Amino acid sequence: MRGAEVKRTTINAVKTNNLQIFLRKGKSARMNLKLSAIESYFFHRSRLNLHSCFYVGIKLNELPKKSQLIAALKYTVIQHERLTCNVFYDELKKENFLQNILEPLKFCDLIEYHHDWDQLGETEINHIFQRYNFSYNENKSLWKILILPNQNQMLLLTDHVLMDGMSAVHVWETFMEGLQMQQPVEIDETIYSPSLNSSIEKIMSAPLYGDWPIPWNWHIVRQLVSRLHYWFPQTVVKNNRNLIQFANYSFPKDLLDDKPSDGTQKYKVKNTNHQWEFQLSPTHLNDILQECKANNTSLTSLLGALVCTSFEKIAAHEYTGSFLKIELPMNIRKPFERVLKLPSDDKLAVGNFIAVIEFNHKLHQNRGIWDIASQIQRAIRSSSEDKIIDKVNEVKLLEVISSQQYIEDKISLNNGPSSTFEVTNLGFQTFKDACNTSLPFYIVDATFNEPQGISSIFSLSVISTPGNGLHCCISYPNTLTKVLEPHWQYMKDYLNLY
Repeated sequence: MRGAEVKRTTINAVKTNNLQIFLRKGKSARMNLKLSAIESYFFHRSRLNLHSCFYVGIKLNELPKKSQLIAALKYTVIQHERLTCNVFYDELKKENFLQNILEPLKFCDLIEYHHDWDQLGETEINHIFQRYNFSYNENKSLWKILILPNQNQMLLLTDHVLMDGMSAVHVWETFMEGLQMQQPVEIDETIYSPSLNSSIEKIMSAPLYGDWPIPWNWHIVRQLVSRLHYWFPQTVVKNNRNLIQFANYSFPKDLLDDKPSDGTQKYKVKNTNHQWEFQLSPTHLNDILQECKANNTSLTSLLGALVCTSFEKIAAHEYTGSFLKIELPMNIRKPFERVLKLPSDDKLAVGNFIAVIEFNHKLHQNRGIWDIASQIQRAIRSSSEDKIIDKVNEVKLLEVISSQQYIEDKISLNNGPSSTFEVTNLGFQTFKDACNTSLPFYIVDATFNEPQGISSIFSLSVISTPGNGLHCCISYPNTLTKVLEPHWQYMKDYLNLY
């Protein structure tokens, strides 16, 4: 037997043993986790029916058998306890907590097959965001996996209160690890059983956010924001009047249905967006990345700059205003480790560890694309390094105001979302070597998308893999089709998407 084969056999044996240990392992206590400030915001946003779910999907070389799926799901759920939780309201403490559900989770609760879907196109994507949302205060999961057999595709749909985009990547990493293990045929379709848990409750504070330093000036800001939002909410939530407004986009009319069909909900997002997807092959992506490196910038900054530049090239008669705003969600796991001096482990794998970078681009300044990209990159670098204490404290301002009222004010006191567009890039992912083509099951491609929202008019959701390169999903309102098509054409021309 060759050395590589011996090594692989040894690793598989260790993993198999670990799987059996995990499947036998019980829990010492029941999780009772306070929501962080941003999770409370996500909770109220979903409870108001203003956000359904987002998804991160993988495409495999072939789909596993049911027994293999069961074993991989059990392994994943045991590794990530948050997957067994829902948000429950504690009447005594008058507070929402993330707690383990008290009923079993079966295979059929977590997996749904769509044999009739030949593709994941615009109709299917909008169907997902219209139909799949998750209820709170119920003994049900806040996530589900859709399987598209015709595409060998699996989509992890999840409520944002449970996890962020990078968490979904980590869940897939764990799932793929469990999938590779040699295990006996699974007959029991119970993925999670509350009987494994003791009745002892383990009350935890909001992870890490509570330990984040609050400088003296931020204590002042927190007091000021709290009072201003209570007495003069428009001073906190009102958009800059010079932010661009599209003539063919009416807010909230083009975002929300006038009257939710069930009559009990205050809001209901239409989720009828157009969906444009494009891919860059690994070779093409590498060429673009080399250009970015030569210009001391990143792919995320380039994509943001491409959209900004398109507004410089396209006639301005379709909109008013002098600047556009980009939202760039930032993964703050590394800053948490650095600032709080945490060990680099899997403690931060699944949860919500994000802050939002905002970049304002003033129109008609005749700046080149790499100049704009460099500006965006400087904003990203500054926010993630020098200003990271401030960026997280911006998130923590949600601790001193009513999240629900803040959300409702953002809708009622504005004529549009707070930003023009969002670029969310989950980066280049190998899924811990799960893209290795020598494995029995390996990842061929990945996809990422999010619903129509209250924070931005349109969004770019990006993820890249070794096998298929970059995959970008652009979601935009159907009322802006004619207005934005020239912008997408500009991107096609620049990126040579032919």
